Amino acid sequence: MITLDKQNNDESSKFTTRLQICFKTPKGEIKSDELPIEYHIDLDSGKEQKRLVYVKPHEGRRSFTLTGSQTCIDRIDLKYVGCSDCFSPIKIRVNFTLTPSTGLPIRVLDAYTPKEAIKEIKFQKDCSSENCKPDISLADSKLSDEVLTIGSVQTLDIKFNLMNTGDNSYMTTLTLIYPEMLSFKKSEGGTCEDKNDNQQIVCKLLHPIFRSKEQTHVTIAWQPINRNAKHTASITALLTGGNNGSEALGFKMYNFTVKKALEVQLTGAAKPNRLNITEGEESKNQLLHFTFKLLGENTYEAKINVAITIEKQTHKTDMIIKNVEPTHCSWPSGGNVKSTYQIVCTLTKLQEINIMAQTHIHDIQDKTEKITAKADITFDESIYNGINVIKTQKVVVSLIKLTVVKSTALIVGSSIGGFLLLIFIIIILIKCGFFRRRHKLDRTQSTN
Repeated sequence: MITLDKQNNDESSKFTTRLQICFKTPKGEIKSDELPIEYHIDLDSGKEQKRLVYVKPHEGRRSFTLTGSQTCIDRIDLKYVGCSDCFSPIKIRVNFTLTPSTGLPIRVLDAYTPKEAIKEIKFQKDCSSENCKPDISLADSKLSDEVLTIGSVQTLDIKFNLMNTGDNSYMTTLTLIYPEMLSFKKSEGGTCEDKNDNQQIVCKLLHPIFRSKEQTHVTIAWQPINRNAKHTASITALLTGGNNGSEALGFKMYNFTVKKALEVQLTGAAKPNRLNITEGEESKNQLLHFTFKLLGENTYEAKINVAITIEKQTHKTDMIIKNVEPTHCSWPSGGNVKSTYQIVCTLTKLQEINIMAQTHIHDIQDKTEKITAKADITFDESIYNGINVIKTQKVVVSLIKLTVVKSTALIVGSSIGGFLLLIFIIIILIKCGFFRRRHKLDRTQSTN
């Protein structure tokens, strides 16, 4: 047994030992004859990283002659080099067979007797129970988002907060299986490797020993890629340990909804934005042009429904829709707008919707009379995720009545007032002697 102080990879953990193999003959001892045996030793069988190695090269098959006096091979020097896996036992596997003979064989191997022997060197366990049961839960782990949008800069993360509340866990591994529409971006904490061919990520957690009461944090991030994906997808997490072979410590599925990005904004305008009629004018015909634009990006050609509702809040104004573009938009025949009127367009390309109307104003009786056009866009939100979407736009056209002001009385009154003001000024000048001084000055100049 390898003690706890030797369960590491440093120099102090290394030591040398010896291996001796002995053969027995259940049918009796071989007294005078010799029995040639070929054997092969596999140290730390099944492990790529060997914990037990030969001190001197000792490869391939070796031979040993079994006699009545010699039943064991010479001792072989071995070296224990430390462990990363300090839990699963070190297996020494020996395969043997009799060397083929040209004459009559002295002994033959029983067909029902094993031709292989395995000896295990176990590690001392630092556990509170005999079964050495760790307790690590995936309950605290969760997805960063429940909706993943393809075509955006969004990343999908899972954060694992793992704590061992049981016995030590050896060779603890977290395996994640993810769908093809995700591309592994990065990992933080743990030693994680992306096996892209199998859509798997394998993380080694505190190898070799995830000790009792220890805690670790691991974050895995994916980037969505442009591929056809189902409406729902999931990531599977499997937590395993090597205490009793390969045992499952935890399992969890993380489900999320997959949508495609749709970035669209709706703008609207009316030309002109006001209609008028002059007081006393019998009636007036005017053209009215509504324009609604779809801006943004529709990378995945979503069907966008645009419903335009025209509402006429007037008393004596007629309105007829003359033309709508694109031509595939649907609108009631005749085009006569009574109170409300709706035009519906289904678009996959972001473009303009133009509505040409003819108005006939007979009279405007209220200051609040107006014509409004309200556009609303809808799309299948179970498939597409709107980004920076402006869904509604309202355009208002005001109706104004111009009043003619008659100014004859004002002009006459102003003229009379001006004349009277002039007379008043002249009288003041006479009172002040302005004209007498002027007369004396003229006479003096004439005498000279």
